[in-house]
Amino acid sequence: MAVRSVGRGVHAGPLLGVEGTGREVEFRASDFHRLAGGRIVRTWHVEDYFGIATQIGLEFTRGA
Repeated sequence: MAVRSVGRGVHAGPLLGVEGTGREVEFRASDFHRLAGGRIVRTWHVEDYFGIATQIGLEFTRGA
């Protein structure tokens, strides 16, 4: 089973080494579940940290 979600909030405190900016941020996440006997027996969770990082002002450069 797969579940997609969107989270929204305000960057109000330290996150990824960046002090709160007051910016509104949005991120997407995906969860994949293995089911057995009608129960979740294993879960994989993925969040878009790169998307969050760029929204709060982190800049990425390519190494030389």
